[in-house]
Order: sequence, then C-alpha cells, then structure tokens
Amino acid sequence: MKKAYFSVDGLDSGVIEGYTQNKSWNGWACPSFTKEGGMKCIERFGCLHLPAWYDETHDRFIFTMQCDAPKFEDLTAEQLDEQWEYNIFEGRDVSIEGETVRVYDIGAFCWIWDEWTAEELADRNIDSTTQDVIPYDDDNTKRSH
Repeated sequence: MKKAYFSVDGLDSGVIEGYTQNKSWNGWACPSFTKEGGMKCIERFGCLHLPAWYDETHDRFIFTMQCDAPKFEDLTAEQLDEQWEYNIFEGRDVSIEGETVRVYDIGAFCWIWDEWTAEELADRNIDSTTQDVIPYDDDNTKRSH
C-alpha cells in the first residue's frame, strides 16, 4: 500500500489522504484510511446530511444512506433487516513501509472514489496538506496561506 488522495466522484468536498490498495471496483478506486482519515470522511460527507459515526466499542465506521436513519446500535435485528441501509467498515492492521497501521476500507468496493497523486492534485489546484482547493488571485497565481 502507498499514500494517495481520494475524492468521491461528483462530491465537491475536497480530497482525503489515505492509502491505495492498487485495486479497483468497476473502475473506481478502493481506498483505505487511518482513523483520522475516516473522521475526515465523516466531516466531508456531512454536506450530504447522511448520518455517519465512528463506533469506538467495535472499532468501526458506520455510514447510513438515509437522512433519517437512527444509530445502528439503537436498532433491533428486525428493524435493521427491514428498513435501513448501513455501510460498516471495520478496522484492520496492515504493514506500510515496515510499520503496522490501522486502516478502514471506507467505501472500498462500493463507493465511487477517484484516486489522486500529490502531483495530480497540484496540477488541479488542490493542496494535499489541507485537502482543499487552493484559491487563485486574479493573475492566476496561488495565494499564500
């Protein structure tokens, strides 16, 4: 696995640093994120008003696909089967450059992720350190922060 940056196709909320699995699903990237990256996913997807949270007890991220969905833990098995759709991404340990890193495959093999290198982001005015679009002045030069 190596570092890469990811954005959800059609969602203009910046990019999130993660790791590439060098795999794809229907042509879309399959990222892995640290817990910090997972929290950024929750923050970035907030614009969709879809509930999402980190479940510390079970070390997993849960994303809902319905605005009015209750917390996963509050549902009975019967309610879960009948009514609500949840995407659950549990943590796993991987070795990256000789170190053990805990990652979560958020949206891998089910969401439409685009994958970017730092060089590609620079070409598109996206700052890989803040994961936000870099504003330009009128003369088309980058503004200093």
